[in-house]
Amino acid sequence: MSKKGDTEALDVDSSPDRDADGDAAIVIPPGAVGSSIYDLHSNVQRYIILAATAFVSIIVPFSDTVYLPALKAIRDDLKTSQELIAASVSIYMFTAGLASLIWGPASDRFGRRMTYFASSVTFLGATFGCIFAPSIGVLIALRALQGAAVAGYLANGSAVIADIFPPSQRGTAQGLFMVSLLIGPVIGPVAGGGLSDAFGWRSTMISLAAFGGLVTAIIALLVPETHQYMVLKRLQSSDPQRAAGIKEKVAIEQEPPVFHAPWVPLRFLIEPSIAPHSTVAFITFGINLAALTEIPAALAAPPYSLSPAIIGVTFLSDGIAGLVGSPLGGWVSDKSAAKHPDEPESRLWYNTLSTLVVMPMGILLYAWSVEYKTHLVVIIISLSLMGWAWAWAVCAPGVFGYLTTLKQSAAGAASAAVQTSMFVSSAVFILVSSVAVKAIGPGAWFSAMTGLEIVVTAIALWQIIRKKREARSPAAADPSVATPAGDAVISSVAPPHIVMA
Repeated sequence: MSKKGDTEALDVDSSPDRDADGDAAIVIPPGAVGSSIYDLHSNVQRYIILAATAFVSIIVPFSDTVYLPALKAIRDDLKTSQELIAASVSIYMFTAGLASLIWGPASDRFGRRMTYFASSVTFLGATFGCIFAPSIGVLIALRALQGAAVAGYLANGSAVIADIFPPSQRGTAQGLFMVSLLIGPVIGPVAGGGLSDAFGWRSTMISLAAFGGLVTAIIALLVPETHQYMVLKRLQSSDPQRAAGIKEKVAIEQEPPVFHAPWVPLRFLIEPSIAPHSTVAFITFGINLAALTEIPAALAAPPYSLSPAIIGVTFLSDGIAGLVGSPLGGWVSDKSAAKHPDEPESRLWYNTLSTLVVMPMGILLYAWSVEYKTHLVVIIISLSLMGWAWAWAVCAPGVFGYLTTLKQSAAGAASAAVQTSMFVSSAVFILVSSVAVKAIGPGAWFSAMTGLEIVVTAIALWQIIRKKREARSPAAADPSVATPAGDAVISSVAPPHIVMA
């Protein structure tokens, strides 16, 4: 017997044949009338696709963090300044954010596979250019193109998850998918430090080219087209009777694929129900990335005087803490949503509370341990706290699970909106931090960032509490009280699956 709110997978071959377009053929047993669009993939298929898209998305943080331990070597080789080296990091984040506003709507309009392949071709071209970059100016330009290319992997991946997992399972799925953002910071610095020590910094770019080729092959072999509208139309062409039994058919057909103008996703971010939580996401992400960018210079100097390889190892604490926190936070998010299905914000409650407590502790510990050059273990602990907090605030919960539940038909564009805010803010934080740390020191600067983190997270938590109270008020419980025009009650749990005899 399936649990309430879950969909029961149909018996579909986990290694389906592919149609003329290379997509996985949808096979539905006769008599499956009344099934859900989410039933078109078995649980095995869902998790194969999830694993493939998560692996593909590792390239997003890996392309950034594999580069960090080699920053001093790049500065020496290209004879440039620390500010321009920081710019080569921030420009990657900046264009990754802005390009999401193109890739997300493109994914919604043209499909997931086409968007993936376009991202891969662009990334490989930019990466081969980085291998032979003769100056810091050329490297910065090509890093900008790299960032624009990888943006498609993350925005598209979140949309794929929204296509195949019902809302009742989406927090857990998003948490597992976002583990890719945390594996990158674990393996990237270690691999980058070792490669830079042994073969020079350009070898890090060669590793990215190889990774890009592997990613492209995985997309071709394991990721079918999942866009719900396109999947439904393909099924209508092959078997109209079975397609007519899809419960979400009318809703899907009412939202045909469109290319949203780049500014449309940004409007999602200012909606009152979304703005506080997207702000927590981009502030937390930005502060964490700024801290990670500043730490190599601090650890390369006395009293630490660490090599790039050892500096890379210190990044493990941030990545491993997030690696544990992300899927656990996703599971907690789904449990909270299932307990209060008519309160969409409830899936954010525990994640936001945890971030409010843990992230400020981590930032303050980092700020003053770097300022006073304390024992390396203290710095590692501070990175662990920040890694845990940003995984709970950004990856697991809910910001992506919550947003794609509210914006199902525009899942790619909605995910791109949050991704844009995260990456652009991190670019700004990295650039500003490189100047502020030099001017006032890491202690004062990151203490100010602690105050900012507390304010934005407290506001988000206050909104969750307010919404929960409103939902449980006598007026909300009274069916005779009309819902104001334009408002809608959105359940974060999928309707129960109809089990037919």
